[in-house]
Amino acid sequence: ITKFCIRNTLKNIETMDLDSDLVRCHRSYIINFKKVKVLKKEKDSLFVELDSKDVPDLPVSKTYADKVLEKFTN
Repeated sequence: ITKFCIRNTLKNIETMDLDSDLVRCHRSYIINFKKVKVLKKEKDSLFVELDSKDVPDLPVSKTYADKVLEKFTN
């Protein structure tokens, strides 16, 4: 896992490159879809499990659920 300090908004990062594998899944998270291992559904919530064991499951908000599911099915 690599961490970067970027002085920009997630909205700007999200719109920079539309052909990339970056997908917004929550108002606080953008994920690299190449690193997604499993998409979990628990009750009324969706979670993304990444291929790294050091990262906890990330929530998928209802706002971004359609985008994540579309990317996952393609």
